[in-house]
Amino acid sequence: MIRQLRKDLVPKAQPMPYFDRPFIPKKSSKTITIPKEPNFHLRPERLSCDAWSLES
Repeated sequence: MIRQLRKDLVPKAQPMPYFDRPFIPKKSSKTITIPKEPNFHLRPERLSCDAWSLES
């Protein structure tokens, strides 16, 4: 059992890819992603420095 598991873990060479048929990707049917500005919400207690002085 363990001997078989160790044998499976031995790295083996990957087969060479076939270059006789070049890969031509097809145009996607999905819509393009519309970029938008990130909306970061800062908590009000993080905005003031008074909160830091209360912790120490």
